[in-house]
Amino acid sequence: MSQVINGGLIDVTNDELCNGRFVIPEGVTIIGFGAFHGCTSLAEITLPEGVTKIGYGAFVGCENLREIVIPEGVTSIAGGAFHGCSSLREITIPESVMSMGFGVFVGCSKLEKVRIYDSNTYIMPASFDNCDNLQEIIILETDESHKKSDKIIEMLPVELRTKVRIHSMYDFKEPGAKTSSSPSSSPSSFFSQGPSEDENGKGKEEIVSASSAFHYQG
Repeated sequence: MSQVINGGLIDVTNDELCNGRFVIPEGVTIIGFGAFHGCTSLAEITLPEGVTKIGYGAFVGCENLREIVIPEGVTSIAGGAFHGCSSLREITIPESVMSMGFGVFVGCSKLEKVRIYDSNTYIMPASFDNCDNLQEIIILETDESHKKSDKIIEMLPVELRTKVRIHSMYDFKEPGAKTSSSPSSSPSSFFSQGPSEDENGKGKEEIVSASSAFHYQG
């Protein structure tokens, strides 16, 4: 049976799920080591505000997990957190996440799309190993100089760098708005808005190849 110890949730079992869902108790700030390990009936879950860390192997082996909502406020996702979540198709890493450990999404064989902010400054290179169906990694760029985006691309395996697309928040200004060093809207809104359009009806989304976005220096 599940327990909450010092704010950490551990030992959730399949028997505690209701229609593939689990309601996380109040006061939980950490999804602990292997908290949902082997919960093969878990299909979707929303982490509540107040959760700050997702522990090592927290959802390992949750092979039917299709959807998870990670709230703003989570600062770290430990190694192997979603290892083997083979039904997961999309994931959004919030702006608050500063580090992702080794092999976070290893074996997420149906994962197609990852949304990430350029403020997610430490991503282990093996985070997306064996994600054979991964089609695109979308970086929401908050730094107009592109330096942060370059740093994220550098941390990705070479074979994934050509799948990166950058959504620069500086492309989402209102018509006629003055250029400013600070964005006109909060970064978190842009994943739901989608790209804006120019006068020709074309999206402002910037397609970035490995050669144009990052010049690797061994």
